[in-house]
Amino acid sequence: MTMLSTSLGPGSSYLIETTGTKPYGVVDTPSFVRLNPHRGLPTLTLSNYDFGGAENEATSEIEPPAIWESHTCLRYIANRFLPSLLLSNSDASADDGYLLWRRAGVEMWMDWILANFHDANHNYIDQVARTPPENRDEGLYRRSHESYISLFMTVESHLANINGGREPSSFPSICEGASDLTAADIVLGTELNRWYLCWIALRKDAVFLPVEADFKHLGHFYSSLMHREPFLKAVFAAECEHHGLDPENVRIQAQSTWPCR
Repeated sequence: MTMLSTSLGPGSSYLIETTGTKPYGVVDTPSFVRLNPHRGLPTLTLSNYDFGGAENEATSEIEPPAIWESHTCLRYIANRFLPSLLLSNSDASADDGYLLWRRAGVEMWMDWILANFHDANHNYIDQVARTPPENRDEGLYRRSHESYISLFMTVESHLANINGGREPSSFPSICEGASDLTAADIVLGTELNRWYLCWIALRKDAVFLPVEADFKHLGHFYSSLMHREPFLKAVFAAECEHHGLDPENVRIQAQSTWPCR
């Protein structure tokens, strides 16, 4: 199994140097289009090992089998290696209504995030991390920031409604009935991290965008993620690199400037 994705930060120039004159030029090559007709990243490619180790009729005509769309890739990995991320298990039957309800609770949040955060996500990171300050579109990054705030207010309200009955030691999942991390929390945490680090990076450039909302529960959610080493390495540190921020300095700075407290 191989995840075809992009490197962030200075290392992203590798794709320009090796595949053409624009970032991610590899997505326009015939071999990549056979994997993903939409020419998008990430794309997950599979091998015979992923189908039990032997080539069979179902896979022999697909070279190599591939999965695209980030949330679908996450679902596949969870189904394959850690069904608990979907509040399910490999032995669940089609008539187990309770387990199916729990899984639907994860997937509906994943779908809502995918459907609603796309424009704010891409416009914010493009303007803040990939555009020189003097060339930024102020109206665009401000609208992206405000869109994030509006969406997070919905999440904050939901967390406030469901967290009252949880044990203090449990993970503050967005999914009702969950006591630990779910796939929906992974994608929510990625969005929250992107918004927060864009906000921090703008402050470094003396641009102070207002946050007129009380994100107490989102603050607890983000703090819980920051105590997980995989999140720090794969999400937080990578995004800091994209902005040219020092992760440790940002963590220290967050104690006094983080709006989600």
